[in-house]
Amino acid sequence: MIDILVKDNFCDSIDELRELALSSRYILDKYFPSGFVSWRGYRTWELSHLNHPLVTEYSEKILSIANEYYNLKDQALGKVFHVSYKEHETTKWHTDATLYAGVLYLTPNPSSDSGTTIFLDDERRDIENKYNRLVIYPGNCKHGITSFFGDTKRTGRMTFTFFITDKDLFKKDLFDMDN
Repeated sequence: MIDILVKDNFCDSIDELRELALSSRYILDKYFPSGFVSWRGYRTWELSHLNHPLVTEYSEKILSIANEYYNLKDQALGKVFHVSYKEHETTKWHTDATLYAGVLYLTPNPSSDSGTTIFLDDERRDIENKYNRLVIYPGNCKHGITSFFGDTKRTGRMTFTFFITDKDLFKKDLFDMDN
C-alpha cells in the first residue's frame, strides 16, 4: 500500500531556508508560458537555477528520503517556493502529472487547518501545516491546500513545493526552464 510520508523537524536550517524564500522573486501562474499548469498563488522559477547550497542540500535530502521510503530509483526533483493568500481560495482539488509531490511548510505559527488535504484510498486525509514539516504523497492522488490564510509573503502560506519524476523525463518536464 502506498502511503503519505510525514516527517517533522526536517531542516536544520529552516529559518535560513524561509529567509531565502522570502527574498525570492515570485510570479503569478498567468505569467508563465502558455501550456504550463496553473496554481493558486505565486511561485518562483525552478530553484535549481539558484544554485544555492541550502536548496541543493534539502533537495538531495528529500530525494534520498523519498527513494528509501517509496523504493525509487533514478528520480529527479523539480522544486519551487510557493506562497498563497486567503484571496486565492477557490476550488482547489487537483492531481499532479508526476510520480510523487510534496511540500515543506515554511510559515511559522500557521493556521492549524491550513495544511494539505490528500485523498488516498478513497479517504480524505488532512495533514496539518506545521513549520518545518515535510509531506510527500503520490502525485496522482487528488489533493490541495486545506485552507488559505494571510495576505503577504510574510503572513501567507509558504512552502518549498516539489515534484518527483523519472530522470529520463525531467528534461521534458515543465520545471526545466532550460528547454
